[in-house]
Amino acid sequence: MSKPILLHPEHGVNPFMTFCPRCKGESPEIMLVGKMDSIRSCGGCDVKLIGFTPGQKCPNCGSNGPHGPIERHLRQGERLPGTEPCEACKAELAEWEKIIKGGGLYFRCECGTEGVIKGESEFSKAGRKEHSTPAPELMGVNLDQCPNCEAKVEGEV
Repeated sequence: MSKPILLHPEHGVNPFMTFCPRCKGESPEIMLVGKMDSIRSCGGCDVKLIGFTPGQKCPNCGSNGPHGPIERHLRQGERLPGTEPCEACKAELAEWEKIIKGGGLYFRCECGTEGVIKGESEFSKAGRKEHSTPAPELMGVNLDQCPNCEAKVEGEV
């Protein structure tokens, strides 16, 4: 059950459009923030909190604060991160899950790229064997360099 919306004195329910928190693309959600339009940093993990009061629990780290002072208020027309991925990202994540359950690996690179490595690859087979993690168990690796990094380096002069 949602909490009642405290109306903004000028903008009422104060609606804001959202974007996909994963790809930053379009999102169908509309957030009704009312007068809870302030942004502050969590006292525990420094993530930005929208509409939080100093003693509210951070959804990222669980800290009850004290959270930082109000840094600013939302601007009309600003887009906010949605609560879930867009349909395209959901489909991609579902496809990735199938690959992982088939023996593949999740990967995340220092450059920020993330994806999956198919189960048929020697890298996936060796990684699962070394860590005694058979499919369909989830497994992931952190990489220092990925194909995306290599493409960036090759394109440099």
